[in-house]
Amino acid sequence: MKISQMVDEPTIPPAIGPANSEGIAIVEVGAKPVKYHVHKALLVFHSEYFRKALQGPWKEAHEGAVRLSDAGAAEFNVFVHWLYTQQLPLTSHMIAHISGDEREHASGLALVKAYALGDRLLAFGFRRAINNHVVGPYGGIAIAPRAYVPAVRWAFENIPCERPLLQFLVNDFCANWYAKHDNKDDVEALRQFPMTSIMRAMRRYSLAREDEGDGCFLEHATVAERRSCKHTHPEYTTGHDGYGYVGELDD
Repeated sequence: MKISQMVDEPTIPPAIGPANSEGIAIVEVGAKPVKYHVHKALLVFHSEYFRKALQGPWKEAHEGAVRLSDAGAAEFNVFVHWLYTQQLPLTSHMIAHISGDEREHASGLALVKAYALGDRLLAFGFRRAINNHVVGPYGGIAIAPRAYVPAVRWAFENIPCERPLLQFLVNDFCANWYAKHDNKDDVEALRQFPMTSIMRAMRRYSLAREDEGDGCFLEHATVAERRSCKHTHPEYTTGHDGYGYVGELDD
């Protein structure tokens, strides 16, 4: 994320008590709508999309209802949990429980979809929280290809190519995947790896010989925070046709 994209955001969300005075908004999620009743004050504070929809001269503002037919319940469940707690669960089991999708290894896909939802809703604090959770010490996605590939494939198809999260997913797989542990499902999943991620992985293995190091993949909230970080920040370059991060982010 380039420094020019960073903005200072309000840091103190409304308390639940005062938020009650602004009422409840209804959010209908999915092609077969699931209704959520959420404090309007929290939605408009954390999401520019909801701020405009619920406070502007629109039908949604008059009715107090917003339809998100292109979002999924799993990722919206994660968003609502974060709205009220400002935290993300540390374990994949808890992510699966909160998302409502408790299929084996579904938590990784829920996280990358939640990241994209943060973009969709212009909820940059939430998006940053998801990114920093995934790249942090407790938030990694299970490395088994049958779990990792669906998340990586969806991420590369739906998340902008310059985001550090994509390169982290490649680097993490390169560093931690052990082929000897694969079963038949893993082998089949590997055939579904998107070509753009394979190209990045090949470059990653090449650069590993130079002991480049992983650098920092956090999405910093402000320019000052980024500049105070002592690690190298990788920058996406189109010169490598969508598969390389090279060099340090310029100030």
